[in-house]
Amino acid sequence: MKLLRDNNIDDYIDLLSKEKNSRIMTILEQTHSYLQKLGAKVSIQKSQNALIANKKEVLDDLGEQGQVLKDADDIPNVKEGEELDALG
Repeated sequence: MKLLRDNNIDDYIDLLSKEKNSRIMTILEQTHSYLQKLGAKVSIQKSQNALIANKKEVLDDLGEQGQVLKDADDIPNVKEGEELDALG
């Protein structure tokens, strides 16, 4: 405001420009950070989907044994040894 009172319009315009740039840079930095976090979450989801698809493919290839394993996945709190016993 002092620059305006002193009728120093050029310096005032420079100051406004710097302030606007600072605000824009802050918004861009926040946006960049948000996009990085979002990209990381998308990558994780893609990896999980690929693992699920691979698991289903392997179980399908196993046929009857795969069905036993699929059924075991549906039972809550199944211990690892119990799954192996089901393959018998």
